[in-house]
Amino acid sequence: MGHVLAHSALLAIVWHAHNGHLCYVGANKHPHIGAAPYFKEFPVALQRIEIVKEFPIPVERLFAYLGEHENLATIFAPAKIKRISDGKGARNGVGSAREMRILIGPSFVETVTGYKENELIEYRITRGSPLKNHHGVMRFYPTADGGSRLHYVIEFEGKIPLVAQIVRPVLEQGIRKGLKGLRA
Repeated sequence: MGHVLAHSALLAIVWHAHNGHLCYVGANKHPHIGAAPYFKEFPVALQRIEIVKEFPIPVERLFAYLGEHENLATIFAPAKIKRISDGKGARNGVGSAREMRILIGPSFVETVTGYKENELIEYRITRGSPLKNHHGVMRFYPTADGGSRLHYVIEFEGKIPLVAQIVRPVLEQGIRKGLKGLRA
């Protein structure tokens, strides 16, 4: 069967480890087949955060600021960020890694997997997170007025049910707030 996550007299929420699906078993009659109890699966969905924001500074300046691991603490506050390795070919390039500590939970490591100066930073969580299939992409574009546009996408799933669904709104709100107050 699965792991019972919550239950009441009428409903049990169950996580099936074999397929990673969140399910519920209801004591009421199924609306279509009329049998009780019934079982329904809910696949754990990929979570996505997408932010597009313009800044009144040149792309080179924005990229240089967001490319420095330690500066990301302004976006991910109150997280503590520490560089643990430099990249190949560029200090913040492919292979560079940072350790992030948040108020609750263990620290985790993000590693840069794609880097093109003034255009692209890609990274993945490579150790210690309750998330899986994590992929972050920052794309930088110049604007006609000499400023810059950041297109930031993060996708991830939870290793256990509901984690990703809880993390997404908190993370998105924090990033939006951090970018709004960014003074690069």
